[in-house]
Amino acid sequence: MGIDARIPYYMEYIETMRCNEYAGHTIVDRVVDLINIRAAVVEMTWNRYNGEGEVFHVIRWVYFVVMTDLGWRIDACASRQNPAPVA
Repeated sequence: MGIDARIPYYMEYIETMRCNEYAGHTIVDRVVDLINIRAAVVEMTWNRYNGEGEVFHVIRWVYFVVMTDLGWRIDACASRQNPAPVA
């Protein structure tokens, strides 16, 4: 999928953040599992907060990262919307 196809998703995402008065985030329960010296799987949960400190969005990300000549790079990722908030 090209960037042009993703623009509506990003615009909707930005609008959700604006409507909820996004004020910050925390990354919790980050786990890094090495596959070998050139690849790893990184998992984490992002909790996003509004101006009153309430969690309004939780998303779990899994990244597959690889070592390249330019350093570590994300090769693939997937997410799951709104898992249970993690403290």
